[in-house]
Amino acid sequence: MAALEGVSPGLPNYIALDQDLITIGRSPDNDLVLADSVVSRRHAIMERIKAGWFLRDLDSSNGTDINGQRVSEMRALRNGDEILIGRSRLIFHDGVSIDRSTSKKDPLPRRTPKEHEVLVELCRPVLSGGAFRAPATVRDIAKRMFVGEAAVKAHLGRLYEKFNIDADVPDRRRALANRAIETGAVTVRDLKGDGDKPSG
Repeated sequence: MAALEGVSPGLPNYIALDQDLITIGRSPDNDLVLADSVVSRRHAIMERIKAGWFLRDLDSSNGTDINGQRVSEMRALRNGDEILIGRSRLIFHDGVSIDRSTSKKDPLPRRTPKEHEVLVELCRPVLSGGAFRAPATVRDIAKRMFVGEAAVKAHLGRLYEKFNIDADVPDRRRALANRAIETGAVTVRDLKGDGDKPSG
């Protein structure tokens, strides 16, 4: 799957391009929200056309650059292209140009619906493009899910086991969030409530 890699501070490390059209801008109703005063409310769009991805600037105030060149019309993206929108730098990965010597990844761990919900809430700050990329705290997850912190800790405990996050890992919540995003267990689509339901 194609993806964007956030390079600038405050961006998600990994943004899966799991829709055919991705809107980018400062307004909170965009698919990728960039909290940057020099980004227009509706700044640019990315669109999948057949097998390729294209980017188009939406007549934004400060423009969009690809590899240091201003985009004036629909532009095809190539693996490794650097996109500059306002102060935000993103690297495009086409999901095809991969190392073929890499072994096949393991299937995703089976999760109950509640475990998946905890995982989504844990990853929400990382995927939302906010100013801080740390995963949600146990307290924050409990508030969003309207459950007790003990229940959240119990779910996290099972998720650590399922995603092979050892007890001696310094920051287990961050490690779990990173693993969930890297494996595609949680994507930006999950934040809108229409992600694939977990098996369990």
